[in-house]
Amino acid sequence: MTRRSNLRALVVISIVLMASVSSSIAKVIYVDANAPGPIHDGSSWTDAYNYLQDALADANSAVKPVEIWVAEGIYTPDSNSADPNGSGDREATFQLINGVTIKGGYAGIREPDPNERDIEFYKTFLSGDLNGNDVVVDPCDLFDEPTRAENSYHIVFSQLTDASAVLDGFTITGGNANGTGGYPFFENGGGGLYNGIHMPGSPTLINCTFIENSTWDKGGGILNSGYFDDCSPTLTNCTFSRNWAKDGGGGMFNNGWYGTCSPKLSNCVFSCNSSSQFGGGLASTGAFCDVTLINCTFTNNSAGTGGGIFNPEETLTLTNCILWGDEPEEICGNAIVNYSCIEASWEGLGNIVADPCFADVNNGDYHLKSQAGRWDPNSESWVKDDVTSPCIDSGNPGCPVGDEPDPNGNRKNMGAYGGTAEASKSPGNGRSIADLTNDWIVDSNDLKVFVDYWLQMGECLPGDFDRSQFVDFNDFAILGGQWSQKGPGPGISYNIGGCIPVDFPSSTAEEPNETRFTVTVVGSNIHFEDMMRANCCPEELDVQMTLEDNLITIYEIERFFTRVPCPCICDFPITATFGPFEPGTYIFAVYQNNSFIGSTTVTIENGQ
Repeated sequence: MTRRSNLRALVVISIVLMASVSSSIAKVIYVDANAPGPIHDGSSWTDAYNYLQDALADANSAVKPVEIWVAEGIYTPDSNSADPNGSGDREATFQLINGVTIKGGYAGIREPDPNERDIEFYKTFLSGDLNGNDVVVDPCDLFDEPTRAENSYHIVFSQLTDASAVLDGFTITGGNANGTGGYPFFENGGGGLYNGIHMPGSPTLINCTFIENSTWDKGGGILNSGYFDDCSPTLTNCTFSRNWAKDGGGGMFNNGWYGTCSPKLSNCVFSCNSSSQFGGGLASTGAFCDVTLINCTFTNNSAGTGGGIFNPEETLTLTNCILWGDEPEEICGNAIVNYSCIEASWEGLGNIVADPCFADVNNGDYHLKSQAGRWDPNSESWVKDDVTSPCIDSGNPGCPVGDEPDPNGNRKNMGAYGGTAEASKSPGNGRSIADLTNDWIVDSNDLKVFVDYWLQMGECLPGDFDRSQFVDFNDFAILGGQWSQKGPGPGISYNIGGCIPVDFPSSTAEEPNETRFTVTVVGSNIHFEDMMRANCCPEELDVQMTLEDNLITIYEIERFFTRVPCPCICDFPITATFGPFEPGTYIFAVYQNNSFIGSTTVTIENGQ
């Protein structure tokens, strides 16, 4: 082949590759209620559609894939360019489309950078409140129905969809599925989203919030209806809050009577949802219902039965989840539960019963408290607590930690933020990765579990400590290396007081006083007081503990987050409580960083 022929061939190949790449690049359609126009054809932020319905009509006829970028604001299903003030049609709905990704949370035309996306700051609402007059009597009880009489039956609708139909970054609110309208609205459920209805419905939902939706039937937030076909949506980082169903499934209802209904939820929160009958948070019925929950949190949901989850006979699998504070119980029915925190306990591998220590339940913050650092969504910064949640470093040891920030203990947290960039940090005294039973010690019980997984292959196998997807001798070596290692037990809490300046130059050092701390036995706990001298700031100080046999070791640590020491040396008052401990005599040793401070012996008596 000549050089000219080679060049021609390269040109042809380049054109083909460029055509292939171009065909895979999604067309972008812009939506902004404040766009000035004048064209309003969705081609830019200036000429964006003012109504989401117009963008959906455009996307439906366009070559796929298509992305619809929606700026902050409120969008109702009954509004479009033909009805700018809304038609008042309760049957109007936002229909999801295969090959179309609808993304909310954009800054839009009113900001310097309209492409900036922050779903929390630039909130984008899909609202069923067609008159804009909703009044909620009690956010955890029934809604004030008279003000919701004109609301949309179903805000979002999904039919004949697969995973390529994506809804990402929206708050869906104000749906009221209480009507008996014609097909496809003869079902009363699914105020926020009706998915399926006798035809396939398996969309992808990401970063969506379903809040204050209601139904006189089932599924206040979402109804997944797998009557005769597949209905298997995938939900990631979604929140269900203050939704209500008169019948069942305040947050979500899954129906798999004749067709497959297999929703998969990861890193989702169900809080303060309610149902007059069953399944305040989630309910499932039907022989073909197979629901998977990974790293989900259920709390403060309520119903007549099954406050958190109602699942009488279907397949329900929970891993790395937290269910706490639901009334009258967390789960009613059947469930396979592993590595989860369940109030009142539940049989399964690695399950625990301990207060998860949510950051701020009253204000809907379900991050886990941590002495090493917890993400605060209000200040958008990391803050320290005086306690550490027992759900940190307690998830399935074989699951990768994902995006968890350092320090993460090389083990995934339970709950909705486990495996994410907002996972609470590990103080360094959490559970061992080889503690398969989550009982704070690596012993024969863990060996028995490990043997059950020996030479198995697959994802998230509990004995796969090196995450190679194969339980082998490498994992056995990790187990052996941590044999008989004990964790700190169920509790450690401490408080570090403010700086008491020391009256000499900061460059001057003072030898530690070996008798400076005091230790007192209180019941089965140990109370500790010290005056820690350090050349840093109080937020950079930490207290950790290890327990090996009968040796309790306390570490007072300076982390130097800012890398700049404070201008003076300070004494910091420390008070801490450790335990509870089993009866016995313990050696209590204290270190500041790598310097030994002192030790003493304490005894926990029987019956204390």
